[in-house]
Amino acid sequence: MKQVQRRVACRTMRGMGDSIDRPSGATPSRAYWSRRRGLVPSFDTTQASRLIASLIRGFEQRGYLQEWFGKDCVDGRDKDGKAGHDHAAFVERRTFRADLWPAHEMWQDWDQDALLTAVEFYYDYVSLPTEGWFHDYAHCGDHFTAFDAAPARVEYRSEVNAILSHLGDGYELDSNGEVVHVAPSGYETLLAATPPPIAGKEYESRVASAIRKFRSRSSSPDDRRDAVRDLVDVLELMRPEVLQTVGRKDDAALFEIANKFAIRHYNAGQQKDYDPVWLSWMFYFYLATIHAVAHFAERAQGAAD
Repeated sequence: MKQVQRRVACRTMRGMGDSIDRPSGATPSRAYWSRRRGLVPSFDTTQASRLIASLIRGFEQRGYLQEWFGKDCVDGRDKDGKAGHDHAAFVERRTFRADLWPAHEMWQDWDQDALLTAVEFYYDYVSLPTEGWFHDYAHCGDHFTAFDAAPARVEYRSEVNAILSHLGDGYELDSNGEVVHVAPSGYETLLAATPPPIAGKEYESRVASAIRKFRSRSSSPDDRRDAVRDLVDVLELMRPEVLQTVGRKDDAALFEIANKFAIRHYNAGQQKDYDPVWLSWMFYFYLATIHAVAHFAERAQGAAD
């Protein structure tokens, strides 16, 4: 039995001294024949669960879960990871679910809540192996000793989102590791952007909170209405900049939308019975307006200086 000390970030051993390249990132994707013909896939929960569980299994087999869940060794030199010996109990303590570990054995019973909880959980516990040693006895395989979570999470998000975007109305795993409703095409940059400094840190945190509330996978129509109201409140705080940018007449028109569609200042004369799609329109309208006003104000301040 021999142990071979080596770095393993982008290499894998085949035998004594023989090695092959192993890419550490996701394979670039492209649109194949059916997609180019406009056939867009749509997954139900069972299909998405099967694909996600298989993806998680692939990360596990490449050692991306060893930091937390350890390595079984053929000659009894098992090494527990940070999660300890009872993996199922560890997962249950973190998620309050007993049906997520191991994913490749549990996925057939997952509903959408279990699936999306699993997606978030495994994001937190994947890490790229960067150092370790190869145990060649009985093809035991790699024992990793050092890890880097950041690149593993980037790769995991890329792979998972290629599946989640076709589940129901579309979901995605954001950079905070939370599953949210996928952004409409073309709005991704707006959602990721930070308002210019002129808007102030208080505005920035309020806008970020409104975005999280609106895009949360568990958001109700009332939650989305609250998110729109939060953005209108931010715009209210920016009233001096709004007046400077659009003038008093157009300033009134901006707030009239929210006031007449039962977003703020509820009264009997407001329009309440409208399709929820208008909530999406108002949300992105006010979000874009906040950015536009802040940019114009920043430009004006720069000219004055």
